[in-house]
Amino acid sequence: MNSSKYIIYMNNVDVDFNDKNSIEIYFKNIFIRLKDKLELGYYTVNVYKDNSIILELEYEEDSYYDEFDLKIIVEETIFLYQMEDIFIDKNIINKSKIIKYNNKLYLYPSKLSDIELGYLYEISKLIYKNTENIIKYGREIPLNLI
Repeated sequence: MNSSKYIIYMNNVDVDFNDKNSIEIYFKNIFIRLKDKLELGYYTVNVYKDNSIILELEYEEDSYYDEFDLKIIVEETIFLYQMEDIFIDKNIINKSKIIKYNNKLYLYPSKLSDIELGYLYEISKLIYKNTENIIKYGREIPLNLI
């Protein structure tokens, strides 16, 4: 059995994550719109949810499916942005915490605009798995030192 993995970022998602039926309908509709790009079959959909969401789609090749079948797993997480340095737009810095963990810098923003998020995606690496340890054990750098 072969598998393929796809990662999709989505902002401004309008779905009730407390209602499993609502989630399934929402994602099936997304898959229908992507049917020209994705193969029919069974997908495990890991949803990492913060202010926006990351979808990890894992396709398992199986000749028995003639439609999309989904297993959806929703995980609340915190999105962090791994930075090379912190010399970025002051508006973003002022809406964020800077955390140092294992000699790496992470930006932990509060609510940012779509333009500010787009800027962050261009200059950083989005971290969305296992971010609890970074927040718990990392050291916050005071903004007045920047």
